[in-house]
Amino acid sequence: MTSGNGHNENEWYAIERNARSSCVSVRASEMAVLELEENPQAAIEAITDQAAEAVDRDRAEVIVLGCGGMAELGATITERCAVPVVDGVAAAVRLAESLVGLGLSTSKVRTYAPAREKKLSGWPLGQSTSAGSAAMGSASSAAGTATDSAAGSAAAGSA
Repeated sequence: MTSGNGHNENEWYAIERNARSSCVSVRASEMAVLELEENPQAAIEAITDQAAEAVDRDRAEVIVLGCGGMAELGATITERCAVPVVDGVAAAVRLAESLVGLGLSTSKVRTYAPAREKKLSGWPLGQSTSAGSAAMGSASSAAGTATDSAAGSAAAGSA
């Protein structure tokens, strides 16, 4: 189940990932995410109607919610459709917890390999390093002088 009209994109993703043998349908509630909060009753009806259609027509045996805004609807859908409902956000958190518990982390071999060391020159852009430091130093001293003078005047006035 998804919000909005992402049906074709989600279905393509399922097919592309070879999940078609396990995924019997992808359905959208045709409601934007903000509509879930603006009109909760209409959202509940639209989403549970689509879930019921997936179970009745498409022979789905489980409903997977595709939007975090639907997380609280799991019990309502299960009650109406008599099938388990997977909240994608909760499932992702549990998966992350289990990976941490197993002591696993991201592979560092290819896609997530550490970046190679890169020497930066001319940073900030268009300025040499020494000119930038000198300009910053003189601005700091001028600000320090003005602050010191103001503090001295305030102290002298109160004495």
